[in-house]
Amino acid sequence: MTKAVLTEFARAKINLGLKVLGLRPDGYHDICSLFQTVDLADVLHFRQGSANRLYYSDAALPQDENNLAFRALRLFQQENAQAPGAIEIHLEKKI
Repeated sequence: MTKAVLTEFARAKINLGLKVLGLRPDGYHDICSLFQTVDLADVLHFRQGSANRLYYSDAALPQDENNLAFRALRLFQQENAQAPGAIEIHLEKKI
């Protein structure tokens, strides 16, 4: 039996204007930005798995917690008690 796959697109954007407003307590910056999306996107495929795993179309990507997709998955699981167990992500880099 094949597990269901959820596919999402992470669309590229072009910043037409960007102003950094200040440093937040969490170490990130508040910004004011004007941007336009373009017809280019990375593709992410999600499915339940036996462990959190990240597969890539590009071997040059970080294979650990330094990858933003993996960090986002961990944060999602920490913040959502309703989140399913382990998730496998296949990331197709197009950008």
